[in-house]
Amino acid sequence: MPFDAKRRFGRHFEGNYPPDRRVIRQPDVGIQRPQPQPETPAPRGVLPTEREPSEGRGLFTVARRPTWLHRPINDEGNTIGQLARLIAFGIVLLAILGATVAPWNTVSRVDLPPGSVARDSYKAPRTLTYVSDVRTQEKRDEVANDDRLKVLKRNTSLIVAQQRQMETDVDKLAEIRRATSPIDDRVRAVQGVVTDLSTDEARQLVQLDSSRWSAVTTAAKDLLAVTMQGDIALEQLARVKDDLVVRVDSSLSSTERAVGVALVRSYVKPNLTEDVEATTRRRDEARAAVAPVRVTVQEGQTIVRDGDIVTRDQREQLEKLGLLQPQVRWSALIGTLGLVALMVVLLIGYLYRFARPLWRGSHLLLLGLTLVLPVIAARFTLGSHPTWIYAFPIAATTMLAAILLNLQFATVVALGGAIMLGLLGPQGGSLEFATIAFIGGMVGAFIVWQADRIATFLWGGVAVAGTVFATAICFRLIAGTLDAQTVLQIAVMVVFNGGVTSVLTFGTFTFLGGLFGITTHLQLLELAHPNQPLLYKLAREAPGTYHHSIVVSNLAESAVELVGGDPLFTRVAVLYHDIGKTLRPTFFIENQANRENVHDELDPRQSARIIIDHVNDGVKLAHKARLPEAIVDIIRQHHGTMVLRFFYAKAIEQGDDVREEDFRYPGPKPQTKEAGVIMLADSTEAAVRAAAQTGKLDFTQEPRRNGIAPARKGSKLQELVNQVIDERVKTGELDECNLTLRDIERIKSTFVQVLDGIYHPRIDYPTAPKLRAVDEPVAAVGR
Repeated sequence: MPFDAKRRFGRHFEGNYPPDRRVIRQPDVGIQRPQPQPETPAPRGVLPTEREPSEGRGLFTVARRPTWLHRPINDEGNTIGQLARLIAFGIVLLAILGATVAPWNTVSRVDLPPGSVARDSYKAPRTLTYVSDVRTQEKRDEVANDDRLKVLKRNTSLIVAQQRQMETDVDKLAEIRRATSPIDDRVRAVQGVVTDLSTDEARQLVQLDSSRWSAVTTAAKDLLAVTMQGDIALEQLARVKDDLVVRVDSSLSSTERAVGVALVRSYVKPNLTEDVEATTRRRDEARAAVAPVRVTVQEGQTIVRDGDIVTRDQREQLEKLGLLQPQVRWSALIGTLGLVALMVVLLIGYLYRFARPLWRGSHLLLLGLTLVLPVIAARFTLGSHPTWIYAFPIAATTMLAAILLNLQFATVVALGGAIMLGLLGPQGGSLEFATIAFIGGMVGAFIVWQADRIATFLWGGVAVAGTVFATAICFRLIAGTLDAQTVLQIAVMVVFNGGVTSVLTFGTFTFLGGLFGITTHLQLLELAHPNQPLLYKLAREAPGTYHHSIVVSNLAESAVELVGGDPLFTRVAVLYHDIGKTLRPTFFIENQANRENVHDELDPRQSARIIIDHVNDGVKLAHKARLPEAIVDIIRQHHGTMVLRFFYAKAIEQGDDVREEDFRYPGPKPQTKEAGVIMLADSTEAAVRAAAQTGKLDFTQEPRRNGIAPARKGSKLQELVNQVIDERVKTGELDECNLTLRDIERIKSTFVQVLDGIYHPRIDYPTAPKLRAVDEPVAAVGR
């Protein structure tokens, strides 16, 4: 089927028509509010009853329904304002996309912290001599950390304290030795006093002869005094303890010397402590005495090689040479902006040539949002984590474009988004980014572009996840980096991608559709349910009108599909096109079964005003029920600007001074193919039904002649259909709905076929023969 942009867009705009086509708000006709027309004669009959007040269109209503987003379509040439708006859209789009994409691809930001692995080799672009802060600091730290700079001072109080502690503990050990408790208990008690003693040493101390205990303790005290009189630094403590064996009294036996050394070892402590203040002062003086270190880097010298671990000295050299400072790469900047500009120019050319209803309406803003928002989100998401491309729900924007606009524009959105995401890839471009964005988005769009149930969005997310997974695996195979861990990581990300894509698409398309006046298939299916309040009211209070709407919906749906319109929207719109008749159902002929025609007692002007007002009443009821503006437009346009010729002729026959404008519908004329087909179906069905009820459709057949049955006189149906449609064409009612002559011929043929099936001739069944009584005798044969 050839692409018809208006098929998808033309029916979604608010009817802010030019001044000559605006809906004329006429005052209501009621029993207490007669028509204020002094020149009109007083009515001859009873006026209709008071209608229920309609909902006003005040400030709150205007704020609640953003009609400024629902701009009309005008195909009558290209105005300067329309072209200026399209050009302004291109300039703004170029500025936003260029500013979003360029910083990530045109600015060199080398970040090599110490300890990181260099991903490239860097050479000095010029010869440079500089004072190295890193090397100077290293040299100063080396000099200041020399242990020879420590200042130590003698702690005399510690010496006395250790000697006193030893004397006290010796007295405790003597008491333990004299105790009569088991030897094991005394050994443990000895270790409780002198914690550094081993079990064997403590046992030897307990078992030592009493006569030798005094000699051992005296030798131990002398050994401690001599040892502590010397200078003992912390780092010398171990060596001093080892020398105790040599310095102990040699007159003692080996066992006694071992016990004495073990006893003394526990009380030997460093008696030299660091003078922190003096040491710090000497270190600062040594650090200040070191001269700054100057470093010379020769031009072409390799500073760091690819794969090396970066040191602090190498990073300093890169900083001094300016290699770590952000530098604009003008070639990349110009290239990136050039690609963005080419894409924007192609998009503007496509809109101008093939999608005029889009750029002449408010949907241009929707297209811009679907292109800009994902790019901005990707800029802040994929820059630091490129692998998140597998989890990034870029397909949601393409799926939204497919649902809210159409599949052709979804392709444009997918292509534009793919180019932008490709530019956001590492090193100024990524074919993988672009491929995932385009293929994933298009697969999702194919699934949901005519979604009529919620499960379709779920399957769309599943399809996107599977497509992204397959694409990622293919690129990994090309790069030779596929392993089990990578497959698992990608699988987790694509599952998240599919879920978020489904939720995001389903959660936003209704809001965006209402904001921009777009009616979706799901919304139409919901509105077509007979339990909808307006349809229920129509079926209950105006059953004739309801039946008429059902027949017209079948008629219009069959025809609109042949001319490139939307069948589902057409069917639903027809169901609501006459809801204004529910306020005064008995004033319309289809609801006057077994009743007198109330218009016989009314002035023709009043009758015409009541009939015409069902359009305005329908618009008010539709707004009150918050029906989509596309359906409201059908209510306004389904009679166009036609004249009620019956009442107009009746007024003329009465000799009244009448104006044709008083008997004309306010319009506007049908603006879309769907509205045009609905107008023709409504008028044709009413005319054929009236003709069938008055017997003007003669379907009787001539008697057979020579065994041949003549053709049925169904040509009257064809003539009537042609007459009604040709009248609408001649009066210009179809001038603004983009229906061609070929479309009109198709409509005629379809109408005749459908109406012939509805108003076909029926068999005149003979009267059933009278059944004989049970006791009645059977007549004899031959009598």
